[in-house]
Amino acid sequence: MASQSLPVPVQAHKQSRTQPSVHSLSLRAACIAFVAIVILFRWLHLIVSLQVASTDRQIQISNDELAKFERANAALLYSIAEASSPRSLSERSKELGYGPQAPAYVVTHLPMLPVGEGSIAAPPAEGILADLVTPPSAQSGVSQESAQAQVSP
Repeated sequence: MASQSLPVPVQAHKQSRTQPSVHSLSLRAACIAFVAIVILFRWLHLIVSLQVASTDRQIQISNDELAKFERANAALLYSIAEASSPRSLSERSKELGYGPQAPAYVVTHLPMLPVGEGSIAAPPAEGILADLVTPPSAQSGVSQESAQAQVSP
């Protein structure tokens, strides 16, 4: 018995060459997906880089503006300090017509007050308060005896 070979259909063999296999389809899809992901990541990198550059420029503009305001603030503080100096105030008061004032009388000591019952010190008499509040020049019309009569009860 001689070996016989099985007939191979020619048409089936041609169809297998024109139709890609499942393995080659998955490899091609993986390559396309990889290229698409690389392109997307590059695009994302470009967008993020542009946003970072824009934000950096805005920060630089804000810093320049802040420095300008700080310089203006320092200039205002200098002009306030200059305007409130004693020399400037003296010159300005002379321009407005103000001059030296008459000396004020200041009481440096008070007479001893009698101690009242239940308290450390009795309140001062009204005559003493009137003497403290009214300067001696205003009392020139009032005699010393009437001022002393007001003090003693």
